[in-house]
Amino acid sequence: MAVSALRKESYIYAGAAAEEVVPAVRPAAIPREAAGPRVSPFSVIGGAFIAFLAAACLFSRIELMDISADITGVRSGVRRIRSRAGIAEKLDARRAENSALRVEYERAFDLKEIERYAVEELGMARAQNAALRGAETAPEDKAVIPASAKAAEGAGGFMAWILEYFK
Repeated sequence: MAVSALRKESYIYAGAAAEEVVPAVRPAAIPREAAGPRVSPFSVIGGAFIAFLAAACLFSRIELMDISADITGVRSGVRRIRSRAGIAEKLDARRAENSALRVEYERAFDLKEIERYAVEELGMARAQNAALRGAETAPEDKAVIPASAKAAEGAGGFMAWILEYFK
């Protein structure tokens, strides 16, 4: 039976005994929608904890990216320093080689050795003071500045020069 019996009472009606079942009275149930949904405090705490973990993961990932960028910058700086050190070593080696080549060059072009080679091998003679003299020229060979060039030196000289150009 769907109705639960709270008590059984006996009643006597006109000489006949009858047993009557009295249904239990329940208080009126409040619909769930009207009372609002019930939320467990454990679900609220769990949701907050999951949100906290998600934010912590996000911030740790950002921090990891920053550290990775810093490490990359440091590595490139180390490479630059090593390459500069290599360049400095190469520069020092080239400077030492340059100074050695200069000494060899100066030894190769000794003026006394050149003079000896010219006199003995090539049969040349040393120049005498009488052999050194300038050439005299006639007065006609000298440069003459035309009068139009002297006129161009004045204030209107530039315009005169331009007009002379287009004639």
